[in-house]
Amino acid sequence: MFTEPPAGFPAVVERLLGHGCRRVLDLGCGSGRHVVGLQRSGLRTVGLDISFSGLRLARAWLDEGGQ
Repeated sequence: MFTEPPAGFPAVVERLLGHGCRRVLDLGCGSGRHVVGLQRSGLRTVGLDISFSGLRLARAWLDEGGQ
């Protein structure tokens, strides 16, 4: 399972925040590495995926506080 966002992720977050974004939809969120990273950055997120097991992993990770 991927647990860290890619190297350019902080720049994407900065851009989203700079444009006034406060909510993000992550289509194809998988196990949630981007959803968790976005939540940690203060954005409200919704993750959608076709994989129920991926969604369960993402939900568990978020329930643990994204740690």
